[in-house]
Amino acid sequence: MRILFCFYRAVGKLLLVSLSLVSAHAAEPNKRLSIWDIAPGSNVASLPPRAGFGPLACGNNGGPPGIALRDWSNFADCRPEADGLHEIYFEYDDEAEYVGRARGEFVPFELLGTAEAYFPVIASILIDDQGVVRGLRLVTDPRPDQRTGSDLFALRPRIEHAQFADYMIRRLGISPDECLDLPPAPGETAVIGMLTKRNCAASSEDGRLSYVIEQRFLRKPGQYDVDPETGRASMDAFESTARLEIRWLGEPR
Repeated sequence: MRILFCFYRAVGKLLLVSLSLVSAHAAEPNKRLSIWDIAPGSNVASLPPRAGFGPLACGNNGGPPGIALRDWSNFADCRPEADGLHEIYFEYDDEAEYVGRARGEFVPFELLGTAEAYFPVIASILIDDQGVVRGLRLVTDPRPDQRTGSDLFALRPRIEHAQFADYMIRRLGISPDECLDLPPAPGETAVIGMLTKRNCAASSEDGRLSYVIEQRFLRKPGQYDVDPETGRASMDAFESTARLEIRWLGEPR
């Protein structure tokens, strides 16, 4: 039980620190090309230069990348999703990060991996058969190979990833009445006394964009705070995720 108490206390400190970091940095602009430089409704021919990003690949519904792509225009090589859209996974350019590290210089959070406000993300765009960008997708990235910065400026641990939804709710100006707290499914339980299962749906003022956010912080069936067989705290047995989809509802630009 002493191990579990220490775990709870450490997580509480992490949550307090992370909330302050989001408040301090949410308004700071990116200093390199990111998903926000891709305009929904635009054609692939007008997208930012391929050289401004890292690797491109076919997407996997917000999951790890599939086959590599040479350019945005190769979107048709990716199998369409159920709604007919082709997903292209991409990474943010990391050249400046590696140069800074090689020189032993401080690397600001805007240059750390493919991330938004310290949250590591899987970024992708959704393109229709006519080459029009119909959507943007950001999903928190749980992969263990995500790079970190210094002890102070590091990409956020998986236990905090659900908070990415709160950050995007504020950034997009989504109101509380546009979010719905869902009841846990059978077998879903709280993580250290906290359970979040929330979906938000909103649209832009001009009606041309729709926003959908999914936020999950819970234990899935078979996951426990304390392993019933060993009596030890279950440090990694939980889901902490956030997912954002922005869809273009208007005519092509």
